[in-house]
Amino acid sequence: MLPVGLTTPPLQGVVLVDEKGKTHVGHLAIQALSQHVSRPWRWVFRWAPAWGYRLVARTRTWWGRDESCEVG
Repeated sequence: MLPVGLTTPPLQGVVLVDEKGKTHVGHLAIQALSQHVSRPWRWVFRWAPAWGYRLVARTRTWWGRDESCEVG
């Protein structure tokens, strides 16, 4: 079961359900996505540490995202 903050808007992190039905949350979701992105991002995603994920999430407005990141 996922925490409420990850299942009700506004979502509080990246949630990925893979083709096998396994749920990945946060930096583990980014790592699971690594096989689907091109280089050099593949390496960055594969080795994304938890602290790096939290840093980018906290500073997302610097990266061009606002508080209401859209899905889709």
